[in-house]
Amino acid sequence: MMLKKLFGEQNMGSKQKNIWLRIISIFCIMIIAFVLMLTLVMCIPNSAIKQNYDRSMEVFEQEGDGWNRVYTYASGSMIDNLTDSIIISGTMVNDNCSPLSNALSGNGYSRYWHGYLVWVRPLLVLFSYLDIRYILMVVLMFLLTACTLGLNDRLGRGTAWIFTLCMVLAYFIMVPWSLQFCEVFLVTMTALVYITKRYSASKTVAFTGEMFLIIGMVTQYLDFLTAPLVTLGLPLCAVLLINAKELGRDSIIKNWAVLIHSCITWAVGWAAGWAAKWIVGTAILRRNIIEDALNQASFRVSGNDTSKVSRITALAKNIYSAMPFSNVIGKGEKGAMILVAVLYIAVFVLMAVLWIKYRKKTESAVYLPIAATALLPVAWVIVMGQHSQIHFFYTYRMFIISWFALLTAYAGCIDWRALKCSISGMKKNRS
Repeated sequence: MMLKKLFGEQNMGSKQKNIWLRIISIFCIMIIAFVLMLTLVMCIPNSAIKQNYDRSMEVFEQEGDGWNRVYTYASGSMIDNLTDSIIISGTMVNDNCSPLSNALSGNGYSRYWHGYLVWVRPLLVLFSYLDIRYILMVVLMFLLTACTLGLNDRLGRGTAWIFTLCMVLAYFIMVPWSLQFCEVFLVTMTALVYITKRYSASKTVAFTGEMFLIIGMVTQYLDFLTAPLVTLGLPLCAVLLINAKELGRDSIIKNWAVLIHSCITWAVGWAAGWAAKWIVGTAILRRNIIEDALNQASFRVSGNDTSKVSRITALAKNIYSAMPFSNVIGKGEKGAMILVAVLYIAVFVLMAVLWIKYRKKTESAVYLPIAATALLPVAWVIVMGQHSQIHFFYTYRMFIISWFALLTAYAGCIDWRALKCSISGMKKNRS
């Protein structure tokens, strides 16, 4: 009976069959759309973007085409001109090849879709790389505002403030400086805007799974393997929080189902979407992209003789980079480090006292699925060990999922009304 309610159908057997048919249909339609969109933008002649292409490449000569920290001791403030130079150089295509071949060739990185070219290449007709940075800043700031307002309206001021804190920890202000960092946040924030405006707890688990299938596919299409898990974690937390708010204790079973089902469908969309590129690319280009992709996948997971992987080190680097005031700690000044340590301890003690005194014991189970979402980045680092260890200066952004999940779950378990009454009582006693 519970499964029927969750999946919203009387006949569970036929419903599960229909779910998989819909998933397969969505997947096939999106793969066709991915190929068509890239093929269309490859029809733009090189001559149309040449002037802005040259102006863009000059930026990398001036700024350098490597990884540069904006704040000296903050690894999380790194901008990635190295990858951006690859992205911009990939906008010039081989005039002797067909648009379809150019769409799938990938400028030496054929295992990726390079879906960002769908918007980068047309923009280069009118704008240079610096102009595109500015456009991205405007778009991302509008999306940030829309997300914050949406979370405030649906889930309250506290959730909106926690989201803002997470953006600070992710050095969001740095994101528009690098094209390759933007895609994950464009997808995440667009999903959050949709969820806060359209999603309700009445939606079935199957609907939510399809939504995350699409998010996973769009992520792997646009992203250059930066911090893709963000597009799963933050929108999923928002869905679980809305369910918890609207259904209360009735959300417990549903939220566990949503958590598991959405993680699976997102992973299927992300991984199978990549595999589809390898298969389609191998068939069209008549090159063994599959072998290259599998070799790279093995390397990103386990490393090799010259790039040893320590998952403990990878976790430590990522968690450290996602910590507040990590730049102060990295500077190594004793006084500042002591101050930060005292601040950490004070906040932890305060939260522990509030938990002991004002925790709503009946609500803990409601927020447990949300808290469990915090483990997603840990699981990612364990699986993608080499990538997370080498590129920790941008993969660390996945850990804003942990911050958001744990802090919102914690806030949901505290009886803020009782705390407010207690503070009011103390003020009266003093007067």
